Formats: sequence, structure tokens, C-alpha cells
Amino acid sequence: MHVIIVTPEVSPYSGTSDLAELCSFLPAALAPKGARVTVITPFYQGIEPSRHGLARRLLRIPVEVGGEQLEVGLIDGKFQ
Repeated sequence: MHVIIVTPEVSPYSGTSDLAELCSFLPAALAPKGARVTVITPFYQGIEPSRHGLARRLLRIPVEVGGEQLEVGLIDGKFQ
């Protein structure tokens, strides 16, 4: 099973709320059950990729936001 978690914050990258903590623990809790987990969260300006071992992917994805076409990029990392 592949579980995708979409969240506005996830610790340690962004946020300090209970939601951020929960979204950081879920992947580790689901993995022993055989789940492959992907967490999708915004890449906020204050996140330092090198500090967290994140790598920028070359893939660009077109999205429409408020009637405007934008391209988003992907940053990839693993929870420790």
C-alpha cells in the first residue's frame, strides 16, 4: 500500500505544532505495516535543503492556482 500524506507542515522542516509532529511520526509508524509513505508539504522559504539532506529534483509540474499557470519543483528527502 502507498500512503500519501499532504500537510501544510511537517517536523523538522516546518512547523512546531502537534500536526507537524504527527506528520513526522506517521511514516515511521506505517512502514513496519508494509506501507510506502510519501509526505507532500510546501517548501517554505526558511527551509535549508543542505541542513536536512534534501535534494532538488529536475522534474517540474504545471499547476493552476487562482486561474494562473505555475510550475512547481520537487525537493526529495528521507525521514531519519
